[in-house]
Amino acid sequence: MKRTPHPERPGDDRTSVLKHRVAFWETDAMGVMHHANYVNLLEMARVLWMDEHDVPYREWVSQD
Repeated sequence: MKRTPHPERPGDDRTSVLKHRVAFWETDAMGVMHHANYVNLLEMARVLWMDEHDVPYREWVSQD
């Protein structure tokens, strides 16, 4: 997983870009990412978005 800052485009300040190289174990017999792994990607994207646009995830978890 590679975290890159969101592009600096006017009016698009709520965008994040998550680059993820799909590993062999995440694929099915045809070499396509298996749908069961989408949830993992969504979680990685959610944490990245929170880090860039909201309260960082680590702070959110530590709140009482």
